[in-house]
Amino acid sequence: MIIREIDLKAKNADAAFTELMFEIAGARADECELVRINILDTGAENDLPAAKLYDSIIKILKNMKTKKLVQFYATRESFDKPSTEGRFLINKFPDIDISGEGLFIYVKP
Repeated sequence: MIIREIDLKAKNADAAFTELMFEIAGARADECELVRINILDTGAENDLPAAKLYDSIIKILKNMKTKKLVQFYATRESFDKPSTEGRFLINKFPDIDISGEGLFIYVKP
């Protein structure tokens, strides 16, 4: 099982789109089964708050899923209120880390 974990460095939606496309393409090339995207709140004045960046990333991933650039994605809510994606990940990767603070999204490239 190969899971790539990245801390998103982008601080706005445009930069997040570019970074996501790059990281997911790299994960696909490296034959990673799953990518965990950690969204950190820096608290800097000019940076987009983590919650708003998270919402932007969800919109980007929905668009990528529609275009079949990713198979699916799962957020913390996918594990709290069991969704198909959350159940699949727990069954396939029983040692997956869904605890901890902060915002994260699992993506299946």
